[in-house]
Amino acid sequence: MCQVLLEENTEQVILRWKTSQKSVYRVNSDEELEWELERTAVSCKALLDSKIEELYGASDVSGGAAAQRRKELREREQKRVDRARKRKMWREAEFARELDRLQSSEKRLREEERLRDDVDREKQEQEAQEKQRKELKLEKLEADDGLVRTLNVAQLADNRALMQMVEK
Repeated sequence: MCQVLLEENTEQVILRWKTSQKSVYRVNSDEELEWELERTAVSCKALLDSKIEELYGASDVSGGAAAQRRKELREREQKRVDRARKRKMWREAEFARELDRLQSSEKRLREEERLRDDVDREKQEQEAQEKQRKELKLEKLEADDGLVRTLNVAQLADNRALMQMVEK
């Protein structure tokens, strides 16, 4: 197959034509469009060959041309179907790989979250225990302080009584 260098304007005309043909044939991809155009070309060649046979009679050169064209069309269609199957299998394999990757990533994230939750839970328990210890210590200090105050008050009362006796 040879390749022709096109001017930019010509390329735009071709792209517009391809887009219009995609809507005419109701296809989505360039590959499907090429296949439809090729099928149309083969059908036209077969029709031309059959008209030529009809007008000029069967000849050895074009006698089986229509049958040959149909055979070529069937072979090309089979190849296209095979390619489509391979693409589908590849897409499904890629999807399965991506799904596995996402599931393993999700599982890892859930495990990390569970570990962080465990650490937070332990931290909260330690804080609660520490708070409880501080409250007990505070209660003990308050109880001791109340006793000390009682003792101080009693001692002050004793000192006053002693001072009053000294004065008498």
